[in-house]
Amino acid sequence: MRNVSETWRELAATGTARLETVAVIDGREYAAISAPVIRRGLTQNGLGVGNVVAASCQLSVLSPDTIPRAAEVVVRMRLSSGEMVSEWLDAGTFYVSHRSRDAVTGLVALECYDGMLKANAAFPEEGAWPRSMAQVAADIALALGVEMDARTEIRTGDDYRILALKPGSTIRDVLGDIASVHGGNWALTPENRLRLVPLATPETTGAAEVVGVLGGVFAGAAQAVTGIRATGLDGERLIGTEGGLVIDIASPYATDGALNWLAGRLIGVLYQPFSLTGAIYDPAMELGDSLRSKADVVSALYSETATLALAFRGDISAPEPEELADEYPYVGTADRLKQLYEQVDTLEKTKADGADVAAAEARANAVTAALDAALNQQGVFNRLTNNGEVQGIYLKDGKLYINGTYIDTGTLNANLIRAGVISDVSGKNYWVLDGNNSEFVTKKGVIGDFTLDNGALQYGSQAVGSTGAYIGRDGVSYNMTGTNNNLMKTELFAQGVHFYWDNTMRTMIYSYNGGMHVRCYDEEGANAFPFQVVYTVNQKQVQMDVPTRCWRTLQVDYKLTTLRDAEIQGSLTVKGSKNRLVETEDYAERLLYCYETPVPMFGDVGEGVIADDGRCYVWLDPVFAQTIADGQYQVFLQGYGSGDCRVSERRPGCFIVEGTPGLQFGWELKGRQRDFDQRRLDAPIGETKGTDSDFGAMALDHIEQIYEGRMQA
Repeated sequence: MRNVSETWRELAATGTARLETVAVIDGREYAAISAPVIRRGLTQNGLGVGNVVAASCQLSVLSPDTIPRAAEVVVRMRLSSGEMVSEWLDAGTFYVSHRSRDAVTGLVALECYDGMLKANAAFPEEGAWPRSMAQVAADIALALGVEMDARTEIRTGDDYRILALKPGSTIRDVLGDIASVHGGNWALTPENRLRLVPLATPETTGAAEVVGVLGGVFAGAAQAVTGIRATGLDGERLIGTEGGLVIDIASPYATDGALNWLAGRLIGVLYQPFSLTGAIYDPAMELGDSLRSKADVVSALYSETATLALAFRGDISAPEPEELADEYPYVGTADRLKQLYEQVDTLEKTKADGADVAAAEARANAVTAALDAALNQQGVFNRLTNNGEVQGIYLKDGKLYINGTYIDTGTLNANLIRAGVISDVSGKNYWVLDGNNSEFVTKKGVIGDFTLDNGALQYGSQAVGSTGAYIGRDGVSYNMTGTNNNLMKTELFAQGVHFYWDNTMRTMIYSYNGGMHVRCYDEEGANAFPFQVVYTVNQKQVQMDVPTRCWRTLQVDYKLTTLRDAEIQGSLTVKGSKNRLVETEDYAERLLYCYETPVPMFGDVGEGVIADDGRCYVWLDPVFAQTIADGQYQVFLQGYGSGDCRVSERRPGCFIVEGTPGLQFGWELKGRQRDFDQRRLDAPIGETKGTDSDFGAMALDHIEQIYEGRMQA
């Protein structure tokens, strides 16, 4: 556990303190960020040693600035209750890997990884060998640009020396081999220090408490490590037995002395698989810390996905031993290509040195196949065209060279062209393709019957086409004949647009007083304004005025569709049904209908397990609790299994379920919407308003009238 103040510990123990976060990007602090999502893990499969896994961070930031490539991102956090505020703690140091900007909101989404990603680089072979593992680890920390965590212990002696490196070894390979013979896994701490986290039985005393779990709880049976299966230079052997968990170790440094020490360290270690979804726990916890959940799970923190929102939540787990992860996590194509090329070079040198040529050929073919599978688009293209010499198209120094003799295509998609400017020799006709201000410019030419010269489009006089289109200084008009021989005309001029039907103006759109007006003329002529739409730019609102002598509603004959989000500031009233359109796997699209109640209500659902003391505290989500009226909610329970359960107490922040110990149950909570709790079956006429009626007093008066009537009878 990290060193924190008493204030931090006190706030974290409540489980309701707010978590505030900032991001320091390239030395500049940003507070307008989304809740960072940080993923960390110790192992790639359920239980193992020798793993080197990079942590990731995803967040969005609202910034007009240009964030540099691979910029450093330091996420910081603190706890607050409104009255008490803790110190700031680092939540991790990361580096930008990918980014994208939302064109509407301006938010920049960042995908980042910590410095462990640098371990994919080749290990520098310079210097004298052999070296102690402690010295090699110190050199790696320096190469990664971090300090060594003080809790890291590297053993000394002849069994913990590296005589020479395997050809083509990466920093990750060397770290993994060192971790294997020390019974642990490497990770970068939130303070950005390199730490070897040993595999050990979790401490039952002093384990961090999980305050609550909003999602599911899974706890498997605890198992003990009974053996080590080691693969080294002398082949494979088993130390211990296969009666329980067996840890596989593949390391060239697995000497007899190292394995004997490792067996004494690992055999007997207890491991309990578990997963807690939506756990509420101390954000200062680190990988490897012991924890205790409300389901009496006592284990070590092996992996977590933490969302650093105001209401801190995390999914933490120790997976089943047989669950597998990516074989080669977080390695980009470029890094993988570099490693594969180095392996090919090493094999070629092996052949040149007169070694087993057949074996080297077989290994070279396998590596080449992997190389082909890992090639990116540029690599594939250059490989197929001998770097462009065969087909006359190739990439060189970041530029694309094309021999037009080989171009044979029907359509060039401009969305895929990033060519800057395509121009003729004179520069009079050119196409700008920069992705932002693209345009096509032609200063001289012929388009059909039109002549373009000096920027002017000419066709005889100013009459254009045979259908009556006209372009002049006073505007543009276009005449056409409808299906019933009705003459229709559209006029576009500086003040707006006119639409005519049989030489009578029917609709006019024009700008007036900073807004847009639409007027539809009826049979009364130009003085009648039965329909008007006003869009006021400064006030950013739309007003629709419909007089009583015309239509009273805006009617859509078939369907009104909005292509973007719709927001209604007032109430939404529907005479028919309210539906949600859902895509199904086997039955195409289907409609789901809304559940309606006499009063505005919100609901939440979840699961829980009754503890050994016959009780289970179910904490309301603090955000959800502020959307419903205080103390006005109902709880419905459903037991899963034999036993009974009941709600014994309802509180503003939680409710208590009592019943059979160990019984799993589901719950549904419904509460009246805050500030709307007095509404019930409002009338649809006019604006819907709240009521001051005291329904309780009305009910009591009704009962008294019935009672008096019975007494008189």
